[in-house]
Amino acid sequence: MTKTRLLTAGVFVLAGISGYFYWNSHRATAPAVVAKADAKTDAKLALSRNQIRFDPHSSQLAYVQVATVVALPEPLIEPLNGRITYDENRTARISSPITGRVIKIGAQPGDAVTAGQPLVWLDAPDYSSAVADVSKSQADIRQKQAVYARAKSLHDGEVLARKDLEAAQADLSLSEAEQRRAQQRLANLTQGRGDGSDKYVVRAPLSGIVTERKVNPGAEVRPEAADALFVITDPLHLWVIIDVPEKYIGKVVVGQKIILDVDAYPNGDFTGTVASIGEVLD
Repeated sequence: MTKTRLLTAGVFVLAGISGYFYWNSHRATAPAVVAKADAKTDAKLALSRNQIRFDPHSSQLAYVQVATVVALPEPLIEPLNGRITYDENRTARISSPITGRVIKIGAQPGDAVTAGQPLVWLDAPDYSSAVADVSKSQADIRQKQAVYARAKSLHDGEVLARKDLEAAQADLSLSEAEQRRAQQRLANLTQGRGDGSDKYVVRAPLSGIVTERKVNPGAEVRPEAADALFVITDPLHLWVIIDVPEKYIGKVVVGQKIILDVDAYPNGDFTGTVASIGEVLD
């Protein structure tokens, strides 16, 4: 039984070898293949080694699409996932530097604002105190200026001692210093845009779009609040943060151009530039 199996296997092998040599010897002289006529369109398909030809009225042409070849740069790395965030160089998270109660709100999410535009008005005791300090220092300095002027006149008439004149001059200098302090504190609170209002006004530090608002009328706001009252940013400038695998770190350099595909715009490619590479190990 073993001999019979071996003999059968040998026949199959020899038959396969003979078929290969027969096909190889006739391959070079084989004519071009011509497809039979399509029963529906009567179109003829001519085949050769490098060409496929269809009749102009062939139904197969409906499945062929012709497009212009576009040259694109070959990607250095495979596509990576990223997340779009605000450009922090063009974004402001605005809070109140003093405690107060919201009286009026001047901007809503989605509004375009300009630098210096009022966002919210507060009833703030600290602001009222700062305004009063400026008024008090102005009144005090006027009184000290009058005292110094009289002392100087008496001293020039040799009626007042020189030490009394110097004391009046020192008091005037102290009043001037107090006035500068009060004015600087008020200017810091009002961002240099004091308008004489009895309410404290929080203003936009830059132009952009209000993307977030976390304040309501009548709410109490504090400087130590975790959330900003408003977020203003320029949506024309955004950051894309990408986590680059270790094997691709050597292929990324600052200033390199990248192409971005965004789900919201499937038919449009956006370009960007690598601005920085974070020295962070994950």
